[in-house]
Amino acid sequence: MVTYVYKVLCVLLLLCAFSNCKVTKIPHAKQFDASDYIFKGEVVQTKKSNLPVVPDDQNTHIVKVNDIILASSGHESFKGENITVVAADDKIPTLKEGAGYVFYTHTWLFGSTLAVRANHVEPMTDKPDGIKDELPLYRDSVKKVNLQKRLKSSGLVMFGRVSKINEADVQRPSKESEHSPIWNIAIVEVENILKGNTEGNQVQVYFSASDDVRWVNAPKLKEEQKAIYLLKRTDSFTGVKNAYVLIDPQDVLPESELNLVKKLLKK
Repeated sequence: MVTYVYKVLCVLLLLCAFSNCKVTKIPHAKQFDASDYIFKGEVVQTKKSNLPVVPDDQNTHIVKVNDIILASSGHESFKGENITVVAADDKIPTLKEGAGYVFYTHTWLFGSTLAVRANHVEPMTDKPDGIKDELPLYRDSVKKVNLQKRLKSSGLVMFGRVSKINEADVQRPSKESEHSPIWNIAIVEVENILKGNTEGNQVQVYFSASDDVRWVNAPKLKEEQKAIYLLKRTDSFTGVKNAYVLIDPQDVLPESELNLVKKLLKK
């Protein structure tokens, strides 16, 4: 009976994720928002710390990481290890040695081991838990909400192909910097206008060709590249007035996202 109910709940969550539900419809959305390290663990010692820079007190606990559900980059290797968990507030329940819990935490300190600050703790139960199933649904829901905001703020949304790339003839600063963006212009052949309008079937888009640390994540367009472009006119960055400038990698989407973009633009 429990397995059947669990499957039904999973189906309902899937339906929710692909409808008009908001992120808050995911049961643990609030906890996911506040966490970058979620794991199942067993309390080894209460009121203790195994990281020297974190003093022992009533809010510190040594916990063995049994199963990692979500880990920030560089912290994936602590499965089976003991780490220090610090209760972030009085809402955290009293933890018992030998008991298992699901810890929703934020990474805090890293040294000989890891110290995290817990914002939410749930006791482990014998019932199937859907946390691992919730997480991809949550991420998908967040992705849709964020994309919808970006679509709303874009003046022109189009699908097109880069036919040519030229170095941009923009005014260079009087003193060259190692962080120079190296502006290029992509000529994009418009194949499908999803929002807004254009004059003609070509659009000039400025983008940075620099691999400098300041610009490394900015979109790097290539000739013959087909993509969805989310564009806004700006006077900033290039010195060219009312230009389309790509700065954020989220403003260039693969062709596979075309149906999702069309669906979100209808809302």
